[in-house]
Amino acid sequence: MVNTSNIGAHHQHVRKRIYNNLEEYPHPDKLKHFVDILVFVASIGGFILTIPQILLVWVNHQTAGVSIISWSAYSVIAVIWILYGSIHKEKTIIILSIVSCFINLLVVIGVLLFR
Repeated sequence: MVNTSNIGAHHQHVRKRIYNNLEEYPHPDKLKHFVDILVFVASIGGFILTIPQILLVWVNHQTAGVSIISWSAYSVIAVIWILYGSIHKEKTIIILSIVSCFINLLVVIGVLLFR
């Protein structure tokens, strides 16, 4: 039996990709598909690698060696990515960039509070 609840959404998604001349997703080329997965894993890994910095600032109140200029710049870069994702209507980029901006601002705010 075919699940008909998602057929319309799938059709709309396929039409959007064809109309906008976008490549298939997941891409049939194994290398491009691998890179798609690698980018997603790398973005999640970046968030996980930031957790020790957040804990150091917020739990231990240690701000020595934390560059407020760098973390502020990371936040600005994330805002630029949010704009880029919005213009190109890429939900994944928008969501990941919002999370990135939030995480970076946590470090900036922590440094400002505990210096």
